Amino acid sequence: MRDLGVLESLDEVPASRPERYTCDLVVAETVAGPLTVPVWVVRGKSPGPTLAMTAGVHAGEFTGQVAVPRLASTIDVEKLSGDFIGVVCANPRALELRMSFYLPIDGVNINQSFPGDPFGSIGSQVAATIGIEIIERSSTYMDLHSGDHYEEIPLHVVVPELGNPETDKSSRRLASLFDIEFRNIMGAGIDELSGTSEDGSNVWTGLKVARNNIGHASLHGIPSIQLEVGGAGRFDPELVDLELRGFLNFMRHMGMYPGEPVFNDRQTDVYGMYVVTADSAGYFVRDVEPGQRVRHGTPLGTFLDRFGLPRTVVKSPLAGWVLMIFSTPTRNGGECVCIIGMDRDPREENADHV
Repeated sequence: MRDLGVLESLDEVPASRPERYTCDLVVAETVAGPLTVPVWVVRGKSPGPTLAMTAGVHAGEFTGQVAVPRLASTIDVEKLSGDFIGVVCANPRALELRMSFYLPIDGVNINQSFPGDPFGSIGSQVAATIGIEIIERSSTYMDLHSGDHYEEIPLHVVVPELGNPETDKSSRRLASLFDIEFRNIMGAGIDELSGTSEDGSNVWTGLKVARNNIGHASLHGIPSIQLEVGGAGRFDPELVDLELRGFLNFMRHMGMYPGEPVFNDRQTDVYGMYVVTADSAGYFVRDVEPGQRVRHGTPLGTFLDRFGLPRTVVKSPLAGWVLMIFSTPTRNGGECVCIIGMDRDPREENADHV
């Protein structure tokens, strides 16, 4: 392994094969100097596809930040065809502060900032650089997430479907290379949906995958997926092993590594990530768990006021599956109660949401 130091571009990485390189890639400029992210580049013995991964876009999500260097340092380069590019942590300033979601320099959520802007805020610059230097170099792309410091989730794989049939189909197939139950389909005709509960006490709004890094990949015709493995800021070695098995299976499918891929054709399809918010505040005592199926009207939990007395019962405005709920009970008015994915494709004719 050769450490190349600080690089302005991955164009500076030597083309020698086989070889492993590490570097600190400049992703933005700050008054204190360059902002860099740690990157592995692994050249296989022979040319071939390029698999790119990012971890730590949300720095409190740790499974991928361990899995990326584990793969890069242990993969047999004599058997590898093509290149592997892995960003260990795309948000190191947040990692230093044990901060969730945001880049502390400007408060930007990098993963809602694509395609970014090289002349924008620091977070927007980071997104632009990752888009150009990492995502757009790849044949396929993967972003590694977990539940952040206070998010509990079921294991799931997110698939962006943004209107390119060939890319959308390929991305769905990539998701089935992991031994994970839920396949979460997001994209055009799904993410734009929103609504209000019958009693007006809560609203639900779709997250927009087109603004994410995997959405950026999809819009450039690059098949991509996002792993959601782990949660609540914990580190589980068994989940790292699960990801590593999936990575090798993924690389076999791409023709980068010897062996036949195994596909998981038993995945449950879930549609969209809908953030449910309520007009109440207080201590939210939840009645549901990650991965639980809910019907329209299923109680999600009860708000207690500042004296600890019951205030409001929040009921699900959707039928589907709980994809995220917080491990901490405190909520301000208008903040997320949980995230739900629908149990049917809303793009289908006559599909409803209850």
